[in-house]
Amino acid sequence: MNGTDRATIQRIRATSTQMVRLAAPGLPLLLATVPERPPGARPVAPRRPAQIIKPLSYTIRRYTASRPIAVATIDFLFMNVFTGTTANLTVEQWFRFDNYNRVAAADFTTDRYVEFTPALGVQAVFAANPNISASLLGGVCQAAATYCRTPSLQQYADVPTCLGFLSSVPFINPLRTQANSVMCRFLHSSLVRFAPEIHCPHIGPSGGGVCVDEPYSAFYTASPFPAGTFALM
Repeated sequence: MNGTDRATIQRIRATSTQMVRLAAPGLPLLLATVPERPPGARPVAPRRPAQIIKPLSYTIRRYTASRPIAVATIDFLFMNVFTGTTANLTVEQWFRFDNYNRVAAADFTTDRYVEFTPALGVQAVFAANPNISASLLGGVCQAAATYCRTPSLQQYADVPTCLGFLSSVPFINPLRTQANSVMCRFLHSSLVRFAPEIHCPHIGPSGGGVCVDEPYSAFYTASPFPAGTFALM
């Protein structure tokens, strides 16, 4: 393994660690920050109702690279904080790096996602705790009011308008992580403070080209990578 490969793997590890912390844009997961519990202890209840799933770890299963492209298949392990149930989610990550070894473009594919949320019992948690849904809506609207305040970034006239809009769209799309849903906007609401010019439109009514219902054909006609990227491989 040469120095370039080592640097690329280190960058993928750093990105994966960030995904574990922030639930990677595109993964419809609700993170929890709770104290570690000793073996046999009862699961710790989340500090806020919007915290359901705690990321525990990740393992890089496969990796290959041909500068400037790197591909990694990574298993993430998550825990349902309410029940203590754990389940893996496999994510295939494609990265394009610039000359400074920074991620210039990325794409993610989640294997068996449709089976993942039932395996963790997420739907049962929502059904038993209706206040969670209200908390998620409030979180999106609070983020919009806090970080998307300038005229060029503002998405909603006020919080009641925001809550009214979010109440009119589906809460979650069980088949797609990027969709016209509350969950997609909730995920991006955690990112607006880092890059409001990018993510404020994502949590707004238009979805900013991300939280939108794309036609099936878009899987084959749209790409986050520039044209000709893979001609280099």
